Amino acid sequence: MKKIIALMLILLSLSLLLCGCNKDGDTPTDAPTDKVSEKPTEPEEPEEIPEGAVILSTEAGSRVIYAEGSFDGANRIYDALMDTDPKAYNHIGYYTMLKADKSYSDDGKLEILIGMTGKDASESSRESLGTYLDYTVSVIDGSIVINSYSPEKLDEAVEYFISRIKLIGDSVVYIPEKKENTVKYADYPAPNVD
Repeated sequence: MKKIIALMLILLSLSLLLCGCNKDGDTPTDAPTDKVSEKPTEPEEPEEIPEGAVILSTEAGSRVIYAEGSFDGANRIYDALMDTDPKAYNHIGYYTMLKADKSYSDDGKLEILIGMTGKDASESSRESLGTYLDYTVSVIDGSIVINSYSPEKLDEAVEYFISRIKLIGDSVVYIPEKKENTVKYADYPAPNVD
């Protein structure tokens, strides 16, 4: 009985295999189709870096400096830079990440400061904030400063910054919404007046 069932299963499998094969031998041909042929397009000119954008892939590279409690945001920015810049993996130390410390020297790298790093630019960025619910992404003294009073809003600021990173030609750039510093003020619900 087992042999008969096994034989029937083999025959069923072979019949399905043969039915699945295409007897017509339809293969793609070079015959004309109904598709309208397109005119050859001229090569596009490379996109220009907009005014007000900050080039993150400088000769020396960039350094992400994070304050106490903002490692996760710094790590997301570092990963975004590495994912955006195809040449980043070929340059060891091109993008670096450091905990805020005054002991490192200025080696010409662009600095992306996250939170209260102890640098003057971090301190002055907080002055632009109105409330605990606001955040800022600013360019101050040649550094990009991402700051807020609350960790939740600092995460929002990091996401905003990452959303504005773009590869243009061979350069990774941060493109702010407008030329001046970006401050996102909280939306307050309108009071219910009945």
